[in-house]
Amino acid sequence: MKIKAARAYVLGVKKTRVFFLGALFVFISFVFLINGLSLIQAAFFTYSSWSSEVRFFIALLLGALEFFGAIGILIYLFREETWGKVFEIHKVVNSVVNQEDKNSKA
Repeated sequence: MKIKAARAYVLGVKKTRVFFLGALFVFISFVFLINGLSLIQAAFFTYSSWSSEVRFFIALLLGALEFFGAIGILIYLFREETWGKVFEIHKVVNSVVNQEDKNSKA
């Protein structure tokens, strides 16, 4: 029974992680897109005396940096290892496995 409960707990954490991954990915992507593409580039282009080619190149670099930064943060936050540490899945699994070992030895 405890193995089934632990399995349900781990599955629940996994499904919750996937749900939050989807919801926060959409939310954070829009926030980064709106803030990054409008505010940073507008500040650079308004107050700089660069040519249009240099501005285009800088905008391309900033867009790539913001995109890969957002992807990196999301990958780190929603790894299974990170969520396993937060919800202490290893303790639940170890307690069930240790108790099963004690029951099988007795």
